[in-house]
Amino acid sequence: MPKRRAVGLWFSVAVAVLGILCGALGLSVVLTGGYSVHRMDGTAMGPGLRQGDRMLTDRVAAADVRRGEIYVVDSRSLRDQ
Repeated sequence: MPKRRAVGLWFSVAVAVLGILCGALGLSVVLTGGYSVHRMDGTAMGPGLRQGDRMLTDRVAAADVRRGEIYVVDSRSLRDQ
């Protein structure tokens, strides 16, 4: 019986390490891949988005804009043009 417990323990450790590695990889993609987190301030997007909701956004070209999607526009970059 001790062998089965050891196998179960190693499997649990392997799954935990794999989970940590996947989480670290996902976090590194978010932090370095042009993604950012935005928080909703206001009720203009209700009822789908509420005050305080968080969104994960990525950068897109103007040609990739599609109907029915949510876009965040940085007004500072528009003023600088």
